[in-house]
Amino acid sequence: MSFIFALLQKIDDLFVSPHLPLDAEYSYAARRAEAERVRRSHLVPICLYRR
Repeated sequence: MSFIFALLQKIDDLFVSPHLPLDAEYSYAARRAEAERVRRSHLVPICLYRR
């Protein structure tokens, strides 16, 4: 079940818009870095263990 959720999350991440609004007090690079950090924090690592 968690594999299905992880797969759906990966598919959802493909449709995240790379275009972020610009702000006078907050640079595009900072917004992009924050969006990337949030996107990576939502990724679920898929580990397959062999025994």
